[in-house]
Amino acid sequence: MLFRGHGKLADSWWGATAPPNRVAIGASTYVGVAFHVTVPGRVMGFRAFIEQSTNNRHWGFLWDANNQKIISAWSFFDRGNTLTAQWLQKWERPSFRPVVNQQYLMAVKLSLAYYRHTAQLSAPVTANHITFESGFTTTALGPPETGTTPTTNANGVDILFQPD
Repeated sequence: MLFRGHGKLADSWWGATAPPNRVAIGASTYVGVAFHVTVPGRVMGFRAFIEQSTNNRHWGFLWDANNQKIISAWSFFDRGNTLTAQWLQKWERPSFRPVVNQQYLMAVKLSLAYYRHTAQLSAPVTANHITFESGFTTTALGPPETGTTPTTNANGVDILFQPD
């Protein structure tokens, strides 16, 4: 599925698909994915599938392969008066140009629950020029600096990518 921000359309790994499994969490948790892009372009933003009872704001982060934070965005994913679980997105300015085939980590910090496809990433999966390598969740402060454990879960977080 393509999304319009400012200018050209952007690609998304998930498209309009909703992840089916809800996972309740009791503490603030970073829910993320390791990914790389397969063509030159720009990361234009983040998305997360947020449930209806999550009526607060969240942080989104992007780290490079050297654990350097590239983007942090806050106060986005505000549910407002929406009554159903849905994709909420944040467009970032300035955009970031990832190096083709270099791994990056993207995470959203959530507090009540998150959504995922369980055991979907037993091998990297590519869609719309974005390869999801593995998922991760952690309650540690400052991932990936404190370490993340890769999983095969396709977490309900997403990159909005605009190919050149």
